[in-house]
Amino acid sequence: MAMDFALVCASLVLLFFIVFGIAVFFKFARVAMKWLLTIIINSIVGIAFFFLLRLVAINIPIWPHILPVALFGLPALATMLILKFFGIPVF
Repeated sequence: MAMDFALVCASLVLLFFIVFGIAVFFKFARVAMKWLLTIIINSIVGIAFFFLLRLVAINIPIWPHILPVALFGLPALATMLILKFFGIPVF
């Protein structure tokens, strides 16, 4: 009888930890997905503005400058524009 009670208690504790682990995983996964989505949107907007600036006749070379803009988005584009307007070569 005591062994059965211990088995039930151990099973309940294990079930609790499994449910708690799944809940924590989905909590962190939701936060990570929200952060990842923000990074992806920032990169897409940065690339779109990069090509929009090329249409407006602000001549920025594509190849060396598209990588930081694709990785960091608008902050990288703003940094490169500020450096370009001050005459500092970026690459």
